[in-house]
This record gives sequence, C-alpha cells and structure tokens, in this order.
Amino acid sequence: MTAATGTRTWVLRFPAPAEWLSANKRYKRRPDVAIRAWRQATALHARSAQLPRDLQQISVYATLHFTNDRRRDAHNYMAVVKCCVDGLVDYGLIPDDRREHLLWTAITEGDKVPAGPLKALGEIELRIVAEAS
Repeated sequence: MTAATGTRTWVLRFPAPAEWLSANKRYKRRPDVAIRAWRQATALHARSAQLPRDLQQISVYATLHFTNDRRRDAHNYMAVVKCCVDGLVDYGLIPDDRREHLLWTAITEGDKVPAGPLKALGEIELRIVAEAS
C-alpha cells in the first residue's frame, strides 16, 4: 500500500515460462502450449505471493525484461499480457477481465536481464493496482 494515496499495489516478477508471444510472428499453428504456460505461471506466482482474491477493479502494468538489446515494440507482446491477465482471473484476483474489473493495462520494455538457466528468455514484471470501485 502506498502511504500517500492508500492504493494497494502488488508486484509479481517471474521468468518467462515460454516463448514471448508476438503480434509480428506468423504462427503456423496457434501457440496453445505457450499460452497455457504463461497463464499457469501467472496463477502459480499469484498464489505463491498470496495475492488477495475477489478484487472488483484493478489495473495491470507489465514490464518486459528481455535477455538481449534487440530493438522491439513492446505493444507487439500484448498477447503475453493477455495470458497473464487470464492467469490472474484463473487465480481469482478478479472475477473476469471485462472492463468492469480490468480498468487499465499498460505494457513497456524494461532493462535487459542476464540470461541464465531459469531466465533463458527473460522476465516479466506485473504491477497490479487495486482501483477504487
């Protein structure tokens, strides 16, 4: 909770569980395995962080941390954020991701992270803000 505003905020940061889903990539088949991995990883990390359940309104701010300095347009990765929001719904943070419950979603690219066994593809950081209903 921020003292100045009384806003409740939580941060989830975890390694990318699958490939980054990009609007620029031409998939031959729907990437169901990656979608499921992102969704399940988000629900798992929400549970591990003991996030609250049954919030009525939130905003989600996503920061993508890649392992290289390649030039990217962060908004091409909105499919990843959609999977993460679905994972938050699966966890029970909000009832669903309609606009009555999900007020705002923003995405940006963050600092580069070193590649490693658990961070081969990078990391995602989700800042979740409980909005006044």
